[in-house]
Amino acid sequence: MSVPPISNPDKDLDIVPQEKQKKKRSSFSTWVRTFFIALLLAIVVKVFFLEAFVIPSNSMEGTLKTGDFIFVNKLHYGPRTPQTWLQIPLTHQSMHIPGLGTHKTYLDAAKLPTTRLPGYSSIKRGDVVVFNHPPSNHPVSQKTHYVKRCVALAGDTVKIVDMQLIVNGQKQGSSSKILYQFNFGTQSKGGNEVLDKQGISYEEVNGGGYRFWATQSQANNLSQNKKFSANGDKPLLIRANKEVRNPHIFPQDEAFDWNEDFFGPLIIPKKGTVMPMISRNVILYKDLIQRFEGLKKGRVEIYKNQLLIDGKVQERYTFKNNYYFMLGDSRHNSLDSRYWGLVPENHIVGKVAFTLFSLRPNVPWLSTSSRLPSGIGKYKIYPNFSKFRKKRWFKAVK
Repeated sequence: MSVPPISNPDKDLDIVPQEKQKKKRSSFSTWVRTFFIALLLAIVVKVFFLEAFVIPSNSMEGTLKTGDFIFVNKLHYGPRTPQTWLQIPLTHQSMHIPGLGTHKTYLDAAKLPTTRLPGYSSIKRGDVVVFNHPPSNHPVSQKTHYVKRCVALAGDTVKIVDMQLIVNGQKQGSSSKILYQFNFGTQSKGGNEVLDKQGISYEEVNGGGYRFWATQSQANNLSQNKKFSANGDKPLLIRANKEVRNPHIFPQDEAFDWNEDFFGPLIIPKKGTVMPMISRNVILYKDLIQRFEGLKKGRVEIYKNQLLIDGKVQERYTFKNNYYFMLGDSRHNSLDSRYWGLVPENHIVGKVAFTLFSLRPNVPWLSTSSRLPSGIGKYKIYPNFSKFRKKRWFKAVK
């Protein structure tokens, strides 16, 4: 039996191409690639979504304590596009280099116009807000971060009468979070312990006594505490007198006898607000118009309490931006809008979402104990978990 000839001898033959061997990445290049991907993701999250901050002072003590580790939601009001694009990633304003001192981490010349992307909510009265400190001379995004409570919005009129906040003629309810300064003339044994236990910030006064910041209710309780007030003395509420000018209070002008407890009335400009440029208004709003309204240097002049733009006296001015009034919850221990003025909308960073955890600033990370069995050693060092404040893990901020 004969085998039929194959008409196309190559037809039924499968040619399997030889696989090219993949070049193996070195462990170093893999690490570098992973690092840059992680860095890029961290930058995107920081710029557009969430940013972490540590509270450095007790100006918001009623709500935020020194040592709180907070997260700020930038999506709430809408994130801002980056302004200083040429800078060391994940740094802000400056950094200390051992042996070389402190240096800026960005280039002034490399700036882009910044815009706010859409958010899912607008700023509301009572929001706890992080913003860039307006008086700073850095670019907006590099200005120092402040955290305060927004108590009045663009278009509102704000006033403080004998420590009482009034917005649009309505008294604002006295919150249990609002603290005031009290003085106590004597120091009794165990007084510090009582203040510490109640979480009240205080200072010991030379010559005896305490200066502390608390609610009126807390101060009343202290006066009933025999360990704190053995002689029945009561803490004295410290308040400023009406018509006694504080030269550090906005607008720092002799024409206004305002102080931290008697302030205003002050109209907060809203985009489109037309303000007559009488002498009083020129004093109040000249800094906003010169610095935050987008007018080039040299166009705006102030002469004998008159506003001049391009050399022409302005009888009225139409504001181009929204502004906000910020106060600290610790009213007698906060540098806020009473001192340096209003916050422009483009300075708003985001809303404080929650406290991740909180650290007591004066408590050491490690503790020692001599209560050990004989033969092990005299002392043992162990972590001091009291460094962390209880009940402040994943705490919502309101």
